[in-house]
Amino acid sequence: TGTEAAGKASENTETPGTEEDNPFQTPVSMLPYRLARSILESGDRGEEEGTVRELLTNCVELLDAEKFPHIATSAHFLLSELYLPDDTDPAMPAFSGGEGK
Repeated sequence: TGTEAAGKASENTETPGTEEDNPFQTPVSMLPYRLARSILESGDRGEEEGTVRELLTNCVELLDAEKFPHIATSAHFLLSELYLPDDTDPAMPAFSGGEGK
């Protein structure tokens, strides 16, 4: 009957979409990653840190990390670098403000 068909149609629309349903998920998730990398490479990190952080966070949320693990890893790495002070020496980090005392 018509109500059974309508019920089946509504069941199909209630499930959240997957990437197969949305062919734009990958390109849309890659766009903020490329923009963030471009901003970081241009040397405007200090002025645009908030924008870069937001772009990378959106990328991580949208990107299918199982299909693109290298991009997901790079986005997480770039995010982690944003949370470190610019003057931190990776060989001798002193987060407490001291000189390693």
